[in-house]
Amino acid sequence: MNTVFEIDGQHDQQAGFVRAGDNPRFRQAMDSLRRTIDAMPPDATPPDPVLTNRQEISRARFNSSGLPPAYRGMDFPRFVPHSPDHRMMLARVEGWVSEFPSRKNLNRCNLLLWSKGTGSGKTHLAVAALQAIMDTWGTQCIYADCPELMASLRNEWGDENTSAWAEHQVLLLDDIGAERGTGVQTERLIVLLRKRMTAQKPTIITTNESFPVQLEKYLSPRIVSRMGEFYDVMQVDLPDHRGFTGRW
Repeated sequence: MNTVFEIDGQHDQQAGFVRAGDNPRFRQAMDSLRRTIDAMPPDATPPDPVLTNRQEISRARFNSSGLPPAYRGMDFPRFVPHSPDHRMMLARVEGWVSEFPSRKNLNRCNLLLWSKGTGSGKTHLAVAALQAIMDTWGTQCIYADCPELMASLRNEWGDENTSAWAEHQVLLLDDIGAERGTGVQTERLIVLLRKRMTAQKPTIITTNESFPVQLEKYLSPRIVSRMGEFYDVMQVDLPDHRGFTGRW
């Protein structure tokens, strides 16, 4: 069985993105998929080629994004609203994603979701937005757990690492402020945020630090002021949903 995959680049070319197919980890995932299908018995019932291709491409994009496997189910359909406030927040983030290409052209393609407590659903909404961007426009997206990122910035090669993170097409920084880094680590994080804003690289952030007061104390007043200019800031102070049936 000779398998050929093509990725439609129309949307991402119009939006000015590098295709997910240009991501080495994505290509490795697709090569693995090709080998699996080519190894199928000749008499195997072939799946629907269009549906299967889309599903497998979506899976390959997820696997190359750095998102934890447990986050696979964090999409918009699985965000179960239990109040009008939940539904309003879901609609706001979905609306932000639907306007993503035009927001990039206006340099308003960054999103900050903050809440005063845990369990509000901000990570679910951020991950759902990231997955929707990957699936809708085929854009290369990368997830980073901020405490783990801060630990990597502690190393002596932190400056080089900061530059590498600054180049990703779309970056989700999850849980900024969960770990109090050193002055050098925090400065490298500030440099990363500044580089991405200057280069118009879309960034999604979640944090329990209130905007702007607590976030200014964690980062700096200057960078938070710039974020207020270039980010859509949404407060996600919803009741802790983790006690309900279903996932957040």
